Amino acid sequence: MNWKSKISSSSFLVLLLMLVGGCGYSPRPLLGTGLRSIAIDNLENETYEHSLGVSVTKAVRDEFIFDGTLKVVGDAQADLLLSGAVIGYTFEPLSFSQSDKAESYRLNIRTKLTLKNTKTEKVVWQDKIIEGDARYLLVGSLAVTKAQAQDKALQNLAREILRQTIDIW
Repeated sequence: MNWKSKISSSSFLVLLLMLVGGCGYSPRPLLGTGLRSIAIDNLENETYEHSLGVSVTKAVRDEFIFDGTLKVVGDAQADLLLSGAVIGYTFEPLSFSQSDKAESYRLNIRTKLTLKNTKTEKVVWQDKIIEGDARYLLVGSLAVTKAQAQDKALQNLAREILRQTIDIW
């Protein structure tokens, strides 16, 4: 056997061991033994934006259901309980036209959340600030409405809440 075939077979063996061994980052780490479900309380709305607490709660529940890592259940059956409030809703101009009219905005939704392990009664994290935002244009072919931007911000917020809940290290 020549040196080229030794290197090739060694490389193949290393690659095979890496694939079988599962080394590397796991995108869905376990939160702990037996933690398989979550209850998501209706989030309080501490903003002036009508029904924002309801919209955020729905977006977060939908994201957890879509992801499937944790089953969304009622409080009595849950291993984890997510609760808190929507504490901020802002939109600020990012760019202006030559006539000084806003052409793009950033819409931000801010929450303060607590995650509790209901089996041990221990708080996993408390009063954690988690935000979601969207940037949107008012003019041109990529223009969207404020409602469309809010939907995008809600989706981004829900994904970030999910990520911080299941990736707790």
